[in-house]
Amino acid sequence: MAEDTLARDIEALLETFQDRLLARDFEALEALMTEDFTYVEPNGSTLDRTSLLARERRGASSKPATEIHHRLLSARSTGASAEAIIELQFRTVITRGTSQVVYEGRGRERVTLARDHSGWRFRTVVIEAQELTRNGQAAGEEAIEEMHRGA
Repeated sequence: MAEDTLARDIEALLETFQDRLLARDFEALEALMTEDFTYVEPNGSTLDRTSLLARERRGASSKPATEIHHRLLSARSTGASAEAIIELQFRTVITRGTSQVVYEGRGRERVTLARDHSGWRFRTVVIEAQELTRNGQAAGEEAIEEMHRGA
């Protein structure tokens, strides 16, 4: 029963995150992360909350059409903290003049969460596996930076 409640809570948090990201509501996104939030990319580089949100703001300036889907694979809690494994898929279409660039990605994230008075918040996101394409062709991690450069 507690595991079911945890799964529902995390799925609701993921849905809220998706909604806020797609709405470009960066203040609401910031509130979903702890003060000491860390994002770890596949190459081991890290971004703190401020840096990650700055990157997302840059990408939003190109007004991309984006779809994001998260699927909770597993979750476990130790009371005030939890860990979840999440499958992520996204598709972003950026129009520049008369051309379009389509970025697609899929991967797996290990997420740690902290519980406070307002509910669960993200503490760390570690990208464990990631596949990226640009216009249907395999792409490396630079595709993520390209998407976030803006127009």
